[in-house]
Amino acid sequence: MNKNTRISVSQLVCLLLVSRMTSAFTASPASGIAAGGSGLLLSALLQAPLLLLLFLPTWWFGRRTNRAGTLDYAYVLFGKKGGGVLAVLYGLLCLLVITGDLLRFQTFVSVALSPDMSRVALAALLTLCVFFAASCGFQAIARAAGVAAVVMTLLLVFVALTLLPEMEAIHFLSPFYEGSESVVRGALMELPRCLEVTVIGLLLPYVNGNAHKGYAVWTGALSALLIVMQATVTGVLGDFADEVRFPFYAAVTAADVGFLQRMDIVALAVWMVALFVKMAFYGTLYMSAAQRLFGDKHKPLLGWAGGLAVLAVGLLLAGPVAKTQPEVAAPVFVLLAAVFAVAVPLILIAADVLQEKRRRRVQA
Repeated sequence: MNKNTRISVSQLVCLLLVSRMTSAFTASPASGIAAGGSGLLLSALLQAPLLLLLFLPTWWFGRRTNRAGTLDYAYVLFGKKGGGVLAVLYGLLCLLVITGDLLRFQTFVSVALSPDMSRVALAALLTLCVFFAASCGFQAIARAAGVAAVVMTLLLVFVALTLLPEMEAIHFLSPFYEGSESVVRGALMELPRCLEVTVIGLLLPYVNGNAHKGYAVWTGALSALLIVMQATVTGVLGDFADEVRFPFYAAVTAADVGFLQRMDIVALAVWMVALFVKMAFYGTLYMSAAQRLFGDKHKPLLGWAGGLAVLAVGLLLAGPVAKTQPEVAAPVFVLLAAVFAVAVPLILIAADVLQEKRRRRVQA
């Protein structure tokens, strides 16, 4: 992305919110090793301060460098070779996130919708559209995210209000029914799904306004929407939520709205739009990192290479991933968060401090 590519703080919040809620819509139970039901309501609330703590290294880096981007500053500190290494890592991270979403899409289609649908055709079409959208520019995707975030928020509230008659008070047990440790585990298990924290450092110089405040607003808005979503699932399904693969979608299918007939179709359409925006968002970040390595003149080739890589890996792993439990991938997500949200900003800060000390010695 060039310096003229800027988005507002509200657009940043919408991008992050759409990205995270896309994963929440198809979130699966954690096989009973974390809090369930009302416990997850408290876990969602606890997630906000944990996300703020995870953001501290990036906040410190942004304050020290006057909101420089992590990749931009790596090129300043380490030159073309050192910056290129980080560009490769960021590019691979974004492709990994896009591949994970493609796998999630295929799993949801085959498990919740129809196993007879052509996975190859659907995955190929989605990937093609995503990388085409990524080539259209960051600002266009940010504007689309604003619309998607509003529609998704309205949908969640509407579903919750519509399903109020279906909710049972007996399903809302004490959040500490399974102990306080289960609440903490629930928050920690949900935290790795928030991979948005790994790329916020890239976006700091491209936000008109205070990106740090935008991140803080996102954590609050995210907790509120997750609480609405979990309250809906708990109130409608109760303990049965642990037995279905996609509990929120299962709860939505119970909605009986006369003038819409099938509320699940509306929810599915909104999720598809949000998923597309999220994948295009990470596709844009991949393209930006790749162009830092190979230059602007190779942009079409870089898009094709990334798209084909995502499609090949997504189709290859679709079968095994559909049979795995969601917590299997949690260690990978934890590692990614540790590297990009914690290690990268701290390494850049340390390198900047050392260079500043050398300059002072030379001047003395």
